[in-house]
Amino acid sequence: SIFFAFTAFAQSWQQLPDFPGTARDDAAGFSNNCKVFVGTGMEVGWTLTNDWWRYDMVQYSWQQVASLPSTPRQYCTGRAIGGVGFLFGGLDAAGPLSELWAYDTTTDTWAARSPLPSEGRYAASSFEANSKLYVCGGLIAGGAAQNELWEYDPLTDQWMQRSSLPGVPRHRAAGISDGLNGSTGRVVGGADINYVALDEVWQYDPA
Repeated sequence: SIFFAFTAFAQSWQQLPDFPGTARDDAAGFSNNCKVFVGTGMEVGWTLTNDWWRYDMVQYSWQQVASLPSTPRQYCTGRAIGGVGFLFGGLDAAGPLSELWAYDTTTDTWAARSPLPSEGRYAASSFEANSKLYVCGGLIAGGAAQNELWEYDPLTDQWMQRSSLPGVPRHRAAGISDGLNGSTGRVVGGADINYVALDEVWQYDPA
């Protein structure tokens, strides 16, 4: 016979050190090796930002790191793959962006990668599957919501369009990478072109 013991763990919140940069919303972030990286967004006073910060989950401390070497922006999407943080798209003072930037978490340096070969977009979602970056949905110039899915291969620095999300075009959805085997990704919620909130959950299988 096999017996399973279940232990009830108390649910609790713990306040951690406040973010030391200026207060902001619409920032982007990614995590790697027990560290969380947060940057860009719009600060109090409606000013766009390009500074970046690192939070150490072991030391419980913040440290400023290299700023994004490009225009201040908000509504980017970020994801770390293999020790490199990728920051895609967003909205700067000139409009939606197709830029892709790679941040080396070991050398604290940014490098421009191939931009998306399509219209710039912001408020997109992203996830990792099979060590590739996927960007889904978002808003293009004029505020039109998208349901396109694009795949970026960090090894070849190339983009490829994949099967579009079957649901309605959306923005501000959450992207979730498969934490078990890393072979699928999920897009959760978001809002449609009329900013009506969505409760759909979609799973993408690259195979």
